[in-house]
Amino acid sequence: MKYIKIINEGTVHRRRLEILGISIKQKSEDRLETIIGQFGSGFKMAVAVALRLNLTIAIASSDEQGPYILKFKKKREVIPYYVGEEIIDIIVYSYSDTGDRDTSISLNAFPKWTSSIGETNPYYPIVRELVTNARDEDDFFTITRGDNICYADNGQTVVYIESNPKTEELILNRNRYFKFFYTEEPIFEIPGLGALYIKSSPNETRLFVQGCLAEVDLKSSLFDYDIEDSDVLSEERAIAYVTDYEGQIAEMMMRMDDSNAREVLESIIYEAHRDTDSFEASVIKCVKKDDISKNMKAVLFDIWCKFFGVKSVLVSASNQHNVEAEQLLGYKVISITSSLYKFFRDVGVLNAKELVEKEIGNIEVRDMTEKERRMVSHIIKVYLSHIKRIREQLERYPIKTTVDISGSTNGLSDYSSIQIEERVFSKADELLLTLLHELRHCTSKLHDTQYRQFLKVSERETLLLIVMLKQALEKLKEFGVDPADISDHFC
Repeated sequence: MKYIKIINEGTVHRRRLEILGISIKQKSEDRLETIIGQFGSGFKMAVAVALRLNLTIAIASSDEQGPYILKFKKKREVIPYYVGEEIIDIIVYSYSDTGDRDTSISLNAFPKWTSSIGETNPYYPIVRELVTNARDEDDFFTITRGDNICYADNGQTVVYIESNPKTEELILNRNRYFKFFYTEEPIFEIPGLGALYIKSSPNETRLFVQGCLAEVDLKSSLFDYDIEDSDVLSEERAIAYVTDYEGQIAEMMMRMDDSNAREVLESIIYEAHRDTDSFEASVIKCVKKDDISKNMKAVLFDIWCKFFGVKSVLVSASNQHNVEAEQLLGYKVISITSSLYKFFRDVGVLNAKELVEKEIGNIEVRDMTEKERRMVSHIIKVYLSHIKRIREQLERYPIKTTVDISGSTNGLSDYSSIQIEERVFSKADELLLTLLHELRHCTSKLHDTQYRQFLKVSERETLLLIVMLKQALEKLKEFGVDPADISDHFC
C-alpha cells in the first residue's frame, strides 16, 4: 500500500493521542496565537471517521517509553442495555511496542463530522486534522510519499495516510483546502485579520479559517475568503455562525481604502448589487457604520458616483420627492436592495427627500382653489375641448396646485397627477403649456432627465396635431374659407 507521509519536527506523547479533550500539540507560549486546533478532539475524531470510512492511517513518534508506531483497528463489543443488549464497534489503539489498548470511543462517534462544512470529499476533515497538527508543531513540515509504515527519525513525528484518488486530490489540489500552501500572494490581506484569494472553485463559495477550509456554500462569490479568528468555529471545525464570519470580512472590507485595493472593493460592492444572493451581498449587510472611516466614506462615495453617476441620489419613500429630484434638479433616483441602501446611507449618500429639501426646500401640494379650477376649465374649453385624445387623457389625471417658494418650477408630475405652480394660473399661455407638459409626463412615464425619449413623445404629439391641422384647413377651404383670413401665420 502507498501512503501520504506528513512529517514534522517534534514528538507526541502517546497518552495525548488517547485522552479526549486534551490536545496532542506541545503548545509553546510563542505559538499559542497560531495554533489551529483548540478543542483537543480533532485527532480522535479523525481516527473514528477514518475507521468508519475504511481509510488506513497511522502515526509514528516517540515518548519516554521509546519510539512507537500506532495503528488503529476496531473491535466489536456487546454492551448490556435496559431492554437487552447493544452491539457497538469501539476503537482500539494498536502500539508496535506495547500491543493493543481499548479506547472508550465508539466508531459511530462524531456522525456529522464529515458533512458539517458541505465539502463533498469525505476524507477532507481527516486530512485537515493531520495536516494542521503537523503545521501547528512545525511551520516547515513536509509532505512526501512512501510504501511502508516505518518508525520516525529521532525527534520527529510522521503521520501516514492511505493514498487513494480522494486523499491525493486533497494534497495535489491543496489550494482548494489549505491556504497556507498558497504559492502566490493573496489578492488582499490584513495580517491578523484575514485575506482574499483567487477563487479556487467557480460554482461555490469556499470560506477558510486560519488557512483551512471551514465552509462550502453553493451561493456565488468573487473570491475565496480567509479569516484568522478561530473563535467562529464549532468543535467540528465548521463555521458555527456565518454572520460572525461575514462580520469579520465586512471589517476587512472597510479597510480597503488603500488605492491598491480600490478595484477589489469596487468589485465586491458591484457583485452585491448585481447578485443579491451572493456572499458579497451578505457581507454588505454586516458592515457597521462605526467601521467606515472618513477616508473610506470618500472612497465609497467615489464608487457610488462611478456606478450611478455624480448626479444620483437614493430613492425616497415619498414619490413626490423622487419626482422633484428628477424633474427639477435633474438627478437620477436609484432604487437598490435594503442592505445596499443602508450601506450607502451610512456612507453619506443623500436620498431624494434630503436632496430636494437641501436644494429647493419643501414644495407644498394642495387642491386647486375654485378660481384655479375655473381657469383650468376655461383653458381646456377654449383650446383642448375639440382634441379628443388630449381631452380624454386630461380626464384621467387629477390636477393639483403646488406652492414652491423657491420659484424653481412651473409644474410637476408624479405620473399619477398633474401639479401646477400657483403663480402659473395667472397666465393663460403658461398654464396651457404647463398643463400639456405635465400631462406628457403622466402618459409617457418619462421624466425630464430622459431627454431624448421625452422629446420623441413630444415630436409625435406635434406630428399628430399638424396632421389634424392640415385636415381642418382643407375642410375650411372646401367651405370657401381662406386660412390667411384666420391668422397671418397661414398663407
